[in-house]
Amino acid sequence: GGTGALSNVISVFSKNAGLVVSELCWNNYYAIAKTFKVDLYTFNTFNEDKYDINAFEKSLDKAITEKENIIVLLNTPSHNPTGYDLTNDELKAIVELVNKKVTDGKQITVILDIAYYNFGINQNLDPLLDLNEDVNLAIAYSFSKSFGIYGFRLGSLTMITKNNEKLDDNHKLILPITNNRGMDNYNTYYGLDYNINLFDVSNITYNYYERYLFNILSLIIFYHIIIDNF
Repeated sequence: GGTGALSNVISVFSKNAGLVVSELCWNNYYAIAKTFKVDLYTFNTFNEDKYDINAFEKSLDKAITEKENIIVLLNTPSHNPTGYDLTNDELKAIVELVNKKVTDGKQITVILDIAYYNFGINQNLDPLLDLNEDVNLAIAYSFSKSFGIYGFRLGSLTMITKNNEKLDDNHKLILPITNNRGMDNYNTYYGLDYNINLFDVSNITYNYYERYLFNILSLIIFYHIIIDNF
C-alpha cells in the first residue's frame, strides 16, 4: 500500500541519508527510517496555528550539512495525526526553501504522503510542481484508505522530475516494487484485480458491478452500525 511506496523511495535514497519530518507525525515513519538506517531530523510542527516553516528550515539546513541524501517528508492534506492541511502559501515557502538549498553533491528528494488526500480540504498541491529540476518529487498514495477498503494494502508511487537524466535513476524504484513477493511473500493480486476491473468499464459485467454495489452498501451499513453503537 502507501507504506510500501514510502519504503521504496526511502530505500533507494537511503545511502548517507537524513529524513526531515515534523515531530508530530505517523510513528511508522520512524520504523521505516530505522529499517533503512536513515537518520531523523525532526522539527517543531506548529508555531501557534501555522506550520513552523522556520523550524523546518533549521532541520533542513542541518541535514544538508551532515548528509549526502536529504529526504523531506510532507504529509498533506489531512496530516496524520493532526488532520492539518498545508496551505498554498506554506507549500510555496517550503518549495522556495528547498530550491534555494540545492547544492552540488547533495540530492534532495521530497516525498509527498497523500494517504488521506480524499479526506483533506486543501487538495491543491500545484506549488510542488515548482520544485527545482534537480529535486526528486515522489508521491505516495493509498487506494485502500480512499476506497474505504483498509487491509487491501493497495497503493501507488509516482515519481515526478523535470530532468530527463534522472529518469534512469528513478527506474531503480521498479525493482523493490516488483520484489514484494520475493521479499515479503506478499502480492497485491486481489487489490489489483479489483481495481483493474473497477476502472476498465469495458470489462465490467453485471455480476461484477452488482458485487461492487453490494460491497459499498455493506460498508455503509457497517459504518452506521458502528456510529449508532458508539
